[in-house]
Amino acid sequence: MNIDRYLLKHSREFATALRNHQYEISDAGVHFPKQGAIVSGLYTHDVNGTDERQDANIVVTEGLNHILDVALHDATKVATWYFGLFSANVTPVNTWTAANFTANATEIVSNTEGYSETTRQAFVEAAAAAGSINNTASKAAFTIATATSVTVWGAGLLSSNIKGGTTGTLLSSAKFSAARTLYATDVFNLGYTLTLTSS
Repeated sequence: MNIDRYLLKHSREFATALRNHQYEISDAGVHFPKQGAIVSGLYTHDVNGTDERQDANIVVTEGLNHILDVALHDATKVATWYFGLFSANVTPVNTWTAANFTANATEIVSNTEGYSETTRQAFVEAAAAAGSINNTASKAAFTIATATSVTVWGAGLLSSNIKGGTTGTLLSSAKFSAARTLYATDVFNLGYTLTLTSS
């Protein structure tokens, strides 16, 4: 399927469906029944290169609007997206935004009781192919810095690199099926895949 042509053909329908809440959110992703499309994402994570796990995400309404506006309207493309980690045992919902992500999820922002990097870590993606885009070849790496341990319950993909920042756009977020307990010097590697398919 040619994704650009498909989006162009159905752009007004997608926008109307979003505005009128005519979509379904499930573990498979965001399903647009009338348009026959599913937008889905998957977070892949490991610790020190082992114990890789995968967790489905939610592509939030703010993120869906951004995708449509950039592809089919005149919105400015985000040059680089960034991962934020969170510590709350909470399930993201479609109303989450960049403005409320930190508060809703309890984003991990400390350099000494979280991860040592001073900013959220970049999503370094390869070119899209077969309706999918990912950073599998260059996962984001978080170096854990703590005197005890850090519990990571999930992650989000945002347009701002500022830890705890409340500006920009939230594209997606996921609560992991099981929390990750991380210790000093652990390296937490995070990947993301976003897919658009016909249903």
